[in-house]
Amino acid sequence: MKSILFTAFLTVCCLMQLQAQVRNLESCIQTAWENNIQVRQTLLNGSLAEVDLIQARNQRFPNLSAGSSLSLSGRSVDPTNNQFAANSFFTNNYSLNSNVLLYNGGIVRKNIKRALMSRDAARLQQDDVKQFIALQVANAYLNVLFAQENLNVEETRTNITRRQIDQLERLIAGGLRPNNDIYEVKATLAANEQSLVTAKGNLELARLSLNQSMRIPSDERFDLVIPEIVLAALEDPFQMSSEEVYLVAAALQPSLKNSTLQVDLAVLDEEIAKASMLPSLGLGGSVGTNYSSLGKEVVGEEEVVVTQPIIINDVETDVGFKQTVPQVEDKAYGSQMIDNVTYGYGLSLTVPIYTNYRNKASIRRAQIAKENAILTDKNNRDLFRQQIEQAIVDARNSRVQYDAAQASVEASKQSFENLQLSFDQGNVNSFQLNIAADQFNNAQLQSLLAKYDYIFKMKIIDLYMGKKLQF
Repeated sequence: MKSILFTAFLTVCCLMQLQAQVRNLESCIQTAWENNIQVRQTLLNGSLAEVDLIQARNQRFPNLSAGSSLSLSGRSVDPTNNQFAANSFFTNNYSLNSNVLLYNGGIVRKNIKRALMSRDAARLQQDDVKQFIALQVANAYLNVLFAQENLNVEETRTNITRRQIDQLERLIAGGLRPNNDIYEVKATLAANEQSLVTAKGNLELARLSLNQSMRIPSDERFDLVIPEIVLAALEDPFQMSSEEVYLVAAALQPSLKNSTLQVDLAVLDEEIAKASMLPSLGLGGSVGTNYSSLGKEVVGEEEVVVTQPIIINDVETDVGFKQTVPQVEDKAYGSQMIDNVTYGYGLSLTVPIYTNYRNKASIRRAQIAKENAILTDKNNRDLFRQQIEQAIVDARNSRVQYDAAQASVEASKQSFENLQLSFDQGNVNSFQLNIAADQFNNAQLQSLLAKYDYIFKMKIIDLYMGKKLQF
């Protein structure tokens, strides 16, 4: 029973491992997003934008600060009684201060709005980077599929040549063909095997490119899901209107959304710069206490006789007077801290009158930045329109090239099969058959190139239209 369970466990593990070694396009794109440094940097930019937003929102609340000092003074004013002290003394004080901005032309509110827009811009930047990476991975993915199909074509071509040699050897043995015919076919086989080696190398390079685009080790092996793409089911590029595609794509493209958002940010920056010309009103308050080593307190009273000399009939006589004298002693630290508490609050108004052209310069810079953002947005949209037009033209050309390549494959295949039958019957020589085989092989190669080029060009349009890249 244990052996059966162990065998079942190993079987499940093997199946899971096999399953993990197969990737589709969506899985490859997701891995590239997770490993790409640019995507991580855009995530960090988003985190910074969140921090800026929290800071902007907290500008609406009062601040609070605490302070303390311990000092040794000599021949200075005692802060506890404002009297001059000739000898040295220690002082210690504590304070709390708070200020709140009541009005500054709406700059706080505008800064919060700006932080929200900056956060949205960071997210759009991330989407734009991820879209670019997805397109790179899709291109590398299709290159691997093309290299694999090309390898299959070369393997088939090599096997056909080997069968030709077998057939030719039988004909030579039967006396139907001269011995020299075998050398030409063997030379063709050597060339086919060389092409096969090249195809294997191209496949490895294509796999390496895909692994690099995914940011994974080059020796990590996995199989790709071969999509069942029916080219006839793809949208006909000749039925597409560049204007309609542009209008849909422009509303979805993250780079254009970000471009428009940069214009809005520039407008807001101009408003913030203009608000710096307005007065600002603030409310502040403070509370504090202090201690002095010279601090004293009255602990009682004592009646004493104070003598005062007076002159009576030219005779000096001492006369005593009773006086009540307070008894003092050093005041305790805690008592001073309680009794010496002070507080205050007030309003502050700041009116900018002349700032050495600083505020006006800020306004002018903001206006120039706004004009530049508007021009940049217009330029981005013009370039994007050109990209859409180019993408549609490229897709149409790829479709035409694919249709022509398919026709060439059918024609060269028919020619090759006819010559193959004639060759088997001894009616044509190997040179004629090799020419037909080369034509058929080249037609297949051009068809593969046109096929995957057409698929990639259509996927570019799909990406512009907001469709997910998947097979």
